[in-house]
Amino acid sequence: MVRDRFGGEHGNVGTYALRHYENAALSILTHAPGVAGELDAALTSDPAFYAARALRGFSNVFLARQETLALAQLEAQQLGQPGGWRDGASDVRALCESLILAAGAQCNTAAARLETHIAKHPHDLLAIKLAHSLRFMGGSGDLLLQPTHLAMPHWRESDPGYGFLLGCHAFALEEAGEFQQAESLAQAGLVYEPGDVWGMHALSHVFEMTGRAREGLI
Repeated sequence: MVRDRFGGEHGNVGTYALRHYENAALSILTHAPGVAGELDAALTSDPAFYAARALRGFSNVFLARQETLALAQLEAQQLGQPGGWRDGASDVRALCESLILAAGAQCNTAAARLETHIAKHPHDLLAIKLAHSLRFMGGSGDLLLQPTHLAMPHWRESDPGYGFLLGCHAFALEEAGEFQQAESLAQAGLVYEPGDVWGMHALSHVFEMTGRAREGLI
C-alpha cells in the first residue's frame, strides 16, 4: 500500500501516476484548473488506478452540467463492472462507491458513504473535501458540518492540508449562521493555505452577512 500526501491510501500505484493524482487532488482542494489533464496522465500511466478514475468522475459531477454529468456516469459505469477495487484499500472503495452514487444524482447518499469512511479515517483530506462538496451540492445545509465535525478532533496544525480543513469547516459554520467562529477559522485557515479559494469564499460570505462587504475588498 502507498499513501498520498493528502492522507489517502492506495494499492500498488507507481510514483509517476501518484504524483499526477496528487496534483489533481490539490487542484480540487484549491478549486484550480488542470484536474482533467493530471488525471488523464495518471490513468494513462496506470489504467487500474481506480481512485484516479473516481476522482475524474467527481470532477465532472462538480461541474454540474448535463454533459459533464454524462461523463461522470461513464466513469461510474466503468467502476460498476467487476474490478479489483472492491478488494483494495478502504479509501479507494469509499471513493468508488461514492462516485457511483453521485453520478446517479444521489449526492447526499454519496456524501454519507464518504462520511462513514471519514469516521474511521479522519485524515483522508480528499474524502473530507469531496463529502463537503457533495453536501453543498445536495442542498443539505444542516449536514454541511458533518464531514468536518467528524475530522476536526483528530487533526493538528502540523498535519498537511490543515488549512483546507479549516476552510471547509469555516464555510459550513457560516452557512449555519455561526459567523464569528466561521470568520476566525477562515482567517486561520488562510494563514496555512493562502491559496484556499473556499476559505476565501467562507470569509467573504461572513463579511456580506455581517454588513462588512468593504472588508472583503482586496
